[in-house]
Amino acid sequence: LEWQTGTGWRRATHRPDLVLSIPNGIVVVEVELRRKSSKRLAAVLSLYRSWLADSKIAGVVYVCGSTALAERVERFSTDAGIPKHATRFELLDDVQAQALRGRG
Repeated sequence: LEWQTGTGWRRATHRPDLVLSIPNGIVVVEVELRRKSSKRLAAVLSLYRSWLADSKIAGVVYVCGSTALAERVERFSTDAGIPKHATRFELLDDVQAQALRGRG
């Protein structure tokens, strides 16, 4: 990844938090608990857009710590050109509740 900050260009590698193999292909999962800088988030989503275009992945799931954060990531995802059918946004509280119900 490469993005511009107030002090210059930043370069970093990026790996998703989790990778799932499903019948349709690979789905990457990002857990977004804190707000990333706009430019870094845009760079990550641009990376995923290119992976989708190259059929390296089938989709992206974002698990977010708040509704506001999920809405922000969804806006950036749309701006990055990621198709709606290839994205999913979940709240961490909902994922945790589902996991607890599944243990019973």
